[in-house]
Amino acid sequence: MYAQTNIQPISKSLPTTQSNRWDINKYMWTYAHNNVSQNNKNLIDFKIIDSWQQMSPYLAVSNNGRYFAYGIECVAGSPMGQKKLDSLIIQATNGTKWRYAFVNWQPGFFAANNNQYIMQRKDSLCLLQLGTNKFKTIINVKSHIVTGQLNQWMAYQTAIDNMVVLVNLLTGKTRQFQDVKLYTFDKAKKWLVCETYDSSKQLIIYNLQTDREQRFLGVKSYFFSPGGDKLIINTGTELQYNNFTDQTSKNIYTFHDPSDVVSNLQFDLAEKQVIFIVNEISNGNMSKYIWHYKEGNSKASIKINQQKTSLIPGTTIVSASFSDNGLYLNLILQQQPLILQQPAPDAVNLEVWDHKDLQLQTAQENVLKQNKTVNAIIDIEDGQVKWQGSEGEQLSLLQGDYAIIKRNNLRNVGDRFWENSNGDNTGTTWLITLKDGKQVLLPVYFNFYWFSPDGNYLIYFDPKQEYNYFSYELSTGKTTNISAGIPAKLNGLLFRLLLTDKEDERPYGPAAWLENDKGLLVYDNRDIWQLDITGQKKAINLTNGYGLKNDIILRVFNSERNGNPVPVINRNKSLLLLAYHANNKTYGLYRTKTGSASEPKLQSMGAWFMNMNGFRQLSIPNNGQPPVKSLQGDIWIVQRQSITDAPNYYATKDFKIFKKLTNLQPHQGYRWISQELHTFPHLNGQTGHGILYKPSDFNPSKKYPVLIVFYGGFSNNMHLFPIPNYNVCAITPGTSPVWFINNDYLVFTPDMYTTPYKIGPEAYNVIEGAANYLKSLPYVDASGLGCASHSWSAKLGAYIFTHSKSFGAMAISEGFLYANIINVALSIGETGNSKLDEVENGFLFGNLWKNKEEWLEQTTVLNVNKASSPLLLFCNKKSSQEYQDQTQQLFTALWRLEKKVWWLKYDKGGHVLYDQDEQKDYTVRYTQFFDHYLKKAPAPRWMTQGIPATLKGIEARYELDPEGSCGNDCKICQQWNAQYKRNPAMFQLPISEWSLDNK
Repeated sequence: MYAQTNIQPISKSLPTTQSNRWDINKYMWTYAHNNVSQNNKNLIDFKIIDSWQQMSPYLAVSNNGRYFAYGIECVAGSPMGQKKLDSLIIQATNGTKWRYAFVNWQPGFFAANNNQYIMQRKDSLCLLQLGTNKFKTIINVKSHIVTGQLNQWMAYQTAIDNMVVLVNLLTGKTRQFQDVKLYTFDKAKKWLVCETYDSSKQLIIYNLQTDREQRFLGVKSYFFSPGGDKLIINTGTELQYNNFTDQTSKNIYTFHDPSDVVSNLQFDLAEKQVIFIVNEISNGNMSKYIWHYKEGNSKASIKINQQKTSLIPGTTIVSASFSDNGLYLNLILQQQPLILQQPAPDAVNLEVWDHKDLQLQTAQENVLKQNKTVNAIIDIEDGQVKWQGSEGEQLSLLQGDYAIIKRNNLRNVGDRFWENSNGDNTGTTWLITLKDGKQVLLPVYFNFYWFSPDGNYLIYFDPKQEYNYFSYELSTGKTTNISAGIPAKLNGLLFRLLLTDKEDERPYGPAAWLENDKGLLVYDNRDIWQLDITGQKKAINLTNGYGLKNDIILRVFNSERNGNPVPVINRNKSLLLLAYHANNKTYGLYRTKTGSASEPKLQSMGAWFMNMNGFRQLSIPNNGQPPVKSLQGDIWIVQRQSITDAPNYYATKDFKIFKKLTNLQPHQGYRWISQELHTFPHLNGQTGHGILYKPSDFNPSKKYPVLIVFYGGFSNNMHLFPIPNYNVCAITPGTSPVWFINNDYLVFTPDMYTTPYKIGPEAYNVIEGAANYLKSLPYVDASGLGCASHSWSAKLGAYIFTHSKSFGAMAISEGFLYANIINVALSIGETGNSKLDEVENGFLFGNLWKNKEEWLEQTTVLNVNKASSPLLLFCNKKSSQEYQDQTQQLFTALWRLEKKVWWLKYDKGGHVLYDQDEQKDYTVRYTQFFDHYLKKAPAPRWMTQGIPATLKGIEARYELDPEGSCGNDCKICQQWNAQYKRNPAMFQLPISEWSLDNK
């Protein structure tokens, strides 16, 4: 009845599945039965998943927009697996049928002349003439490089004589360089740089603009300025400063000893100054000096001699960099580890844990081992220290004559988060004027502040002041509310899946700056506002409340939402907006303009999905391919997809009319899926949303089992084309439902909501409501509901597991504190600090002793006696020790109570599975588990007999076992046992012929 012991000898008579491991017709119950009954379309099996094709991330367009290039790759079973480029396609965009496909060629580039596409395979370089069937091949090529942007210049190296050939792709002109060891273009793409093999250590530089070549001998290393107009040569005896603007060269530094090491060479933004660090070794001791050179000076001079400055004693210079205005140096200094007093030989060694300690002893020990770094800001002109950090201080931003410094509270409260007077464990933020040392306390701690592009203002967001944006005029110190008039709290971040009275104190943040400090565009939850950073003009709702009225989230195209960077835009140009309808999940584009309130003009909107980069709360598994624009002609290549249309490329000029360029449809010919957006009532009567995935040949007269999979806002996956994949964790069917739909399941992915202190009960409110709703549908088998969760949602799934009676089976893959909240909260983390703050505040469980009932109710191991569903656990050998401990506790509790539970623990797996064989194995066992309990299939041998340690890796035990039992009182196993006794001959047939007589 139970699993064999781990001392069972290996029996040669036991059947194994290793030789035909992935012949799933032999042990995948539903697949075998569907494979017989589905006559019109083939089922998607492991072979199809392994060979599945999709668009690769590579996309390029010619400068004139007449041609584009893309790749098709084999998924090889998993988005986390190794993808292989199957073919490279170069194609016309103008409606002609010109198209070339290449196998095993690496992606290349379009030449500046718009006439060639250049690519390499092994040692062959191919120059394809666009629009024709002509191409030129250069053989024996080791490598090639290109200047980028216009792609006017290419260099390649031959394998025979190490010759580098430079080609002007506009004129066809070439130049050769012999015996080259290394070659590259400088960052500014002004020079080709070649290092030769000869003993003279020759460096050759060739100016792409002037056709001028220069050679330097005895070069140990070199460093170009970012703009390519200055070059520093290190010969090992001197640093030579070459100024190409005035054609001068001079020695700016002479080495005192051959063992001296020069590092950290940097130019300022104006390329008029250079700093570098010299490590000098004298009498076995190393000293670090920062040297500085400014054009007009005869030589570099020591700027920082740490032994003779007021820098923090006992620190070592790690690095130095210029401020943006070139007036200051930002130093990073590393503090030396503390030299601890040695205890007396006869001392009693012990730890005394004191209730007044700011940090636990374990955290104190960890702090002693850390190599801490601090910042210091130095005035370049006089070498004076303008600011230097101390413990708990961090330089957050340095711009112009101003620095923003953060000071945390750990020094005062340590790990005693409950004593923080501000009610959080953060600290304070200060604006420091470097010229005079003036310090101004800012009312924010997190990174909700931005310097204006021209450096005249500091903008910050203050949630404690009605969620408003303020400008601080740096020259006068004047503070102005620049978002006054915007409805209260509209600027604050709204996390739709968190049900709480406490407002989130984060903003959606800036969308774009208007040039010349003429304004700042910011997002609210739906719309876009224009703020006057001087505060003289009222805030303008550029989209005129259109987003709020229509439940559409708008963001500036090709910028971020709730993040950086913040682009600077021309205020006279129209704005292209990306739109997402939060209610019906459609996507689209609008246009608007700055300076006035007006409804944005619709360009296109529909039931499709395109690049959503910037919508950070949508919980989508991918953002899609970012659009690519031609440098000439305003031609955009965009990728779109839907549930029935695989990701394909379209050309557009106005985002109103899209011309389809490709038609890759790997799912055609196979049983595919459809989707429906459902609204359903939670137990408390509130309305929820979820996607119900069905087979494309859905039969409303059948009764289907349903797998409920949840993690965040899965309804936002609407219109995404799902890639068939193996399970990498328990919730894979939520983002890739194809496999389960092919096996005659329905998959439902509801949006999850959480409530502080009652995370588990709120999850139960949602999922039990979803279960009741599904049971009411005439095509759902009410006795065949399953549930799956992972990671963040594992703790939610664990609560549902111990409280719900709706599920025939459940699967949970590892997650934080999902088995024993109290155990985790009272333990210590890798840094030695208590995890109590993380659990109480980070995971919203609140104070243990004030919310004891809620904690006890949500501690899974204390409630497993109430569990009724069989459970499949997943936590692997390379998972964190904490996750393994949590899984061990939950398994042991269930094992003690003789509940039906299996724990799959893969040797190579971590938080998810990366190895494809392990993914296949998990997919098999996961499917067999749910087939048994939801579709009444015979249990496999690994469930009826287990796999003892002696047979690990020897037997997979996938075979279905109609004679065995998965555990006490399993009615499904009992029915198959009786069937086996009645008709043992049936079980000599393929499993597609097995059935119950229902007697």
